[in-house]
Amino acid sequence: MTFEVAVQRLRSVADAAAQLNAALPNGVPNRDAARVRLAEGVPALAGEPLIDLQTLAANVRALGGDVSDVAAMTGETALCEVALTGAWDSIPSSETRQEAITLLDFATRPALRAGYAATRDLITAAQWTRGTCPACGALPIIAELHGRKDGESRTLRCGRCTAAWSFPRLACPRCGERDHKQLRYVHVDGEVAHSRVEACLTCRFYVKGLARLDPISDGALFLLDLETIGLDAVAHAAGYTRNPD
Repeated sequence: MTFEVAVQRLRSVADAAAQLNAALPNGVPNRDAARVRLAEGVPALAGEPLIDLQTLAANVRALGGDVSDVAAMTGETALCEVALTGAWDSIPSSETRQEAITLLDFATRPALRAGYAATRDLITAAQWTRGTCPACGALPIIAELHGRKDGESRTLRCGRCTAAWSFPRLACPRCGERDHKQLRYVHVDGEVAHSRVEACLTCRFYVKGLARLDPISDGALFLLDLETIGLDAVAHAAGYTRNPD
C-alpha cells in the first residue's frame, strides 16, 4: 500500500467512524470512581466498560471489517479491553495486523470520546499533571502552543478521546525528561512559525507542536493530524516515533 493510499484509507475510516453511535451503557462511566482514580493519578476511564463486544463488532463491520478476524488473534474476551486501552502489542504479527489495529482503534473512539465528555469537568478539576491522557491513558499526538505574556503555554491533545490538558513546555510527555539538552524542536521548511516536531532524545518520543490562537475542536483534531503528516515524515526520518516500544 502506497503512502497516499494509506492516508486515504485513514480518511475513509475516520469519516465512517464519525457516523458511529457513541451511546454508552447505563451508569457508565462511574463518575465517583472516576474522581477517585484521577486523585490517585489513574486515568478517569480506566477499567470502565465503555463498549461491549456486540457494539464493538457492529462498529468494526460499519468500518468495513470483521471483528472475528481480530478476535481470532486476541480472543473474544480480551478484545474490548485491548481496544479500549490500545494494548496493540496483544495483536500478533500478521499481514492484516495493522488493518486490524486501525479498525479496532476507530471503532472504539466514539465510546472513548463519549466517556471523556462525561468526565471532562472532573478532569478539569483534578488538574492532571501527567503526560499521558487523563481520560483514557493514551499518549498525546498534538501539543497546542498558545503564546502569552509570560511565555508559551502548551496543551496536549489525545488522538483517541480528544481530551485536552496542560503540560509543562519543557518536559517530555512520555518519559518526563526535563533536561533542555535532551529536548529537540525539528521544523519543516517554511513552517517554523506555526508547526514543529517536539522530540525527546531520551525516549525518542515526539508530538506535533502547532501554534494556535484558539483550541482545536474535537472534530477537527484527526483531520489536522492528517494535514500535518509532513511533520511525521520529518520526525520519522530523524528517528523519533509516536509509538515507542
